[in-house]
Amino acid sequence: MRLLQGSLLALVVLSLVVPAVAAGQSGEQRVLAVHLDNDINPVTQDYLESAIERAEDEKLAAVVVVLDTPGGLSSSMRGIVKRFLAATVPVILYVSPPGSSADSAGAVIAMAADVAAMAPQTNIGSSTPISLGGEDISKDLRRKIVNDAAAYVGELAREHGRNVPAARQMVTKASNYGAREAKEIGLVEVVAPTLRALLNQVDGLKTVPKGFVLDTAGAEIENVEMSFWQRARDLLVDPNLIALMLSIGL
Repeated sequence: MRLLQGSLLALVVLSLVVPAVAAGQSGEQRVLAVHLDNDINPVTQDYLESAIERAEDEKLAAVVVVLDTPGGLSSSMRGIVKRFLAATVPVILYVSPPGSSADSAGAVIAMAADVAAMAPQTNIGSSTPISLGGEDISKDLRRKIVNDAAAYVGELAREHGRNVPAARQMVTKASNYGAREAKEIGLVEVVAPTLRALLNQVDGLKTVPKGFVLDTAGAEIENVEMSFWQRARDLLVDPNLIALMLSIGL
């Protein structure tokens, strides 16, 4: 009888332990790689925000924004920054492939990511605000806009443990940094030649300030691109096209 009771007790304990282990292994180790090689605008903002929402719903290991942008609209940039900061999954920004850049608004967005990374032969910076059509801004207004932008990017850098003076100088002096220099001065955390190499390098990294511990080595990568209709909408809000239409009176 005692042997039977002991066996039953062991089975009960085992039934509690085994599901717990299985639950820890049931979550799929998957990363969403969101490719953005366009201007920052309302369409690309919606595209990125939707990807983050999906990653949160599916409890993925991370979202990687693979970025190559000349910049874009301040309003869309700030919307993306807010979504990055509110994300409940790690957001990694990766300036890639080689030859790409995160300029202007793209550099500011990078400072809001949980991990900022770059491929070799890429650059980041030149975030001094300009008007949509490239017109001159009055001295007082320019000072106001530049000071606001510098404080904004500086605070993002500070909260994420990055080089605050270098971040501010992207705005105040239009400074631009290559991948190696950006890592050396603490503006980004990682330089990696490929997305797979990046995921292996950041595995186990604890992010600042959210404290995510990344579990990305060997993760399945699901690549996401803008759909045809998203690209069509994106073309319609292209700042260059809008400026051209305004210049010819359309």
